[in-house]
Amino acid sequence: MEAGKIDHNIGPVVEAMNRTAYLETISSCEGHIKHEIYDIPYIKFFCKASGINALSDILNKVYRKFDKGYLMLHIIFDEEFDVCQRDAPEGYLCLQINVCLYKPENMEDKLTVFRLMEKEFRQASRQ
Repeated sequence: MEAGKIDHNIGPVVEAMNRTAYLETISSCEGHIKHEIYDIPYIKFFCKASGINALSDILNKVYRKFDKGYLMLHIIFDEEFDVCQRDAPEGYLCLQINVCLYKPENMEDKLTVFRLMEKEFRQASRQ
């Protein structure tokens, strides 16, 4: 994927996240199979410290609404993000959401999660 380009299927989620008052996306990937190894979908972003609870509420709603089997939505902060954290605006954290499915190659499940995430972030941006 070229720099500045957003994968087609995750694009609406990224756009919805950027419409909230507390998130600013940095990079994303909708997940791809490369040499029989699956890269999981992720979105890396800056989150205003005051928006952490709202972010958690949104991901909990997505998790509860996904009824197709196993789903884990990880919010991670890692020392690898150190450079990213140095670039974060004052009062923001650099975080990443990983979308982990039982069968990650299942496009239908992945698209369902993306649609749920987009819907919840859009609703949150209207509040």
